[in-house]
Amino acid sequence: MAGAAVLGVDLGATNMRVAVVTPEGGIVSRAAQATPADDPGALPRLMIEVASTASEELRGAVVGVPAVVDYEHGVAGRMPNLSAWEGHLAAQPLADACGLPAVLANDADLAAVGEHRYGAGRGTDDMVYLTISTGIGGGVVIGGQLLHGKRSLAEVGQTTIDYRALRTLESLAAGPALERVSGLSGAEATRRAQAGDAAALGGLREIAEAIAVGVANAIEAYMPERVVIGGGVAAAGALLLDPLRERLAGMHTARLLDPSRVVPASGGDDDGLRGAWPLWEYASTREAGETLAPRAPAGRGAAPD
Repeated sequence: MAGAAVLGVDLGATNMRVAVVTPEGGIVSRAAQATPADDPGALPRLMIEVASTASEELRGAVVGVPAVVDYEHGVAGRMPNLSAWEGHLAAQPLADACGLPAVLANDADLAAVGEHRYGAGRGTDDMVYLTISTGIGGGVVIGGQLLHGKRSLAEVGQTTIDYRALRTLESLAAGPALERVSGLSGAEATRRAQAGDAAALGGLREIAEAIAVGVANAIEAYMPERVVIGGGVAAAGALLLDPLRERLAGMHTARLLDPSRVVPASGGDDDGLRGAWPLWEYASTREAGETLAPRAPAGRGAAPD
């Protein structure tokens, strides 16, 4: 008899990934492709492709998107890194297209619950997750549960950290910022830094110092036991985390959280996908209430437990 699973979706500004995810956080099958800048219909097509080949009993689909999500209505809001997709992402149309109950979630929220359940956040009650890639997002777990209201929270990347120029953390520390300060692609900057290139190392240090300010603000706001850093830029590992922790050690928040408790995510590119099962599990409980309830496909009853 086929085991239960969910369809996990991680939509990024650069790539989108769809996978069948088990309760243990295992990835049974997957597909990925570049995210087209102006074709939102590509996402349900990829979801249908993966779902059609699954031998598992799919309970539903959990779709992580790089946007503030209106959880009450299952609708994605402003998408600065995928502007042509704005107004085209909602749980109900995705459920109708795929024939599965669907939950729309902020991508960092999805990765946060994945790291809390299976990864670097295990063993904590209170955790902050930051993803640093094309953009910067955040997800927070408090008391073992995803922190959210009627909308997704913890948009750390959009917080202002330069009050004179009103520049945000994302503008100073995401992937495009690394490319700007180093003159290299993110992957090339990391490769050269690993080889000891001084300019590449300097670029990583510059964005690490900006990230430290964002992390310090998140520590003050949420008082976590651990901060987990994921996303493509975080693939630089110690070359990013060491100067980040060094900067944090000289800040007042070092009294609240030892910089050693700022750690790399363990899931790599699968951070968001692994979060699909625990988020589905939570969304289907009374604790989530009506806000995160899965949307059933048209013509079907409520989503299964």
